Amino acid sequence: MFSMRVTRTLSHRIFSGYLGWCFFKELLGTFDGILVTNHHGAYNDYAADKHQYCWTYIIRNLEKIAQRHGRAGEDGQKLLRIASAMVVVTTSADIKGFQ
Repeated sequence: MFSMRVTRTLSHRIFSGYLGWCFFKELLGTFDGILVTNHHGAYNDYAADKHQYCWTYIIRNLEKIAQRHGRAGEDGQKLLRIASAMVVVTTSADIKGFQ
């Protein structure tokens, strides 16, 4: 699990728009675990086998797709149900102590 303490300097850099890969590489240091992120392009250079997108962002994007008309909306609704079910199953397993 990766966590970081947000300092005044880090907050300033984030809110001033400085979010390039060099910044994150420096921030991560020697971290070699699974990195869970949003879809920001700065994370694209992190090893693909150790990079997971945050389910919140995935579900938010699927909600937008599900609102479309036609086939895209139908597919979005199906994928949204699947993603939501996976989050419920994962959360339930975590609560029960399974990993």
